[in-house]
Amino acid sequence: MIRFKTNCPKCQKASSCRIDISDGRCLNYDNPKERRSKDQLDLYWACLDLYCDHKNDDIEYNTKDKCHTQIRWAVKYINKETAVHLADSKGNSKLYFELDSISLKTSHKKANQYIIDAFKHMADELGITVEELINEAKSRMQRRI
Repeated sequence: MIRFKTNCPKCQKASSCRIDISDGRCLNYDNPKERRSKDQLDLYWACLDLYCDHKNDDIEYNTKDKCHTQIRWAVKYINKETAVHLADSKGNSKLYFELDSISLKTSHKKANQYIIDAFKHMADELGITVEELINEAKSRMQRRI
């Protein structure tokens, strides 16, 4: 990543802006035209379906909803504002967090980062690359049309 000493050409923010060298796109830039779409969420669910197919012997992964929950825990996609301190009968302290949502109402930047992390987690678990995961999911989506 490159740190600009002047304003970023994309978002016009001062020196705190970060640029991803791979595509030159500012990670802080939030362009409404580039927001998460139904197509992006459909791709996520298709990848999740593929992942679930390979994990269906495990009771914690035998449905898409369970896979979705387990992946959110695995990549620590939690809502930090919902932290609740609990203590059991022995006095052991625990923090409880709710999982965050990926709905279209969720911040674009936050949900996009989750999807990137989730794709990486699924691909690593399946022993393939993210590109292979996405390509297989897209081919399955094409067959359903």
